[in-house]
Amino acid sequence: IAPRCHDVADALFWKGSTLFRLEQHTEAASCMEEALSIWQEIGNPTGIGFCLRLLGRLRAAENRFAEARAHLD
Repeated sequence: IAPRCHDVADALFWKGSTLFRLEQHTEAASCMEEALSIWQEIGNPTGIGFCLRLLGRLRAAENRFAEARAHLD
């Protein structure tokens, strides 16, 4: 079941990344947060890092700098 969870998280990450580029920030954040939750549950540090970085960029794009910094630190 772990590979399937990884695949779901990976799909959510890429969907969120695409939505971010389309400036659909609410939907992108939802995908990123769900992917982050899965990767935290299965212990994937690379996936966690990718999600946190994109969430930080997303929050910065929304001028929510304190939240952006929390994700990027």
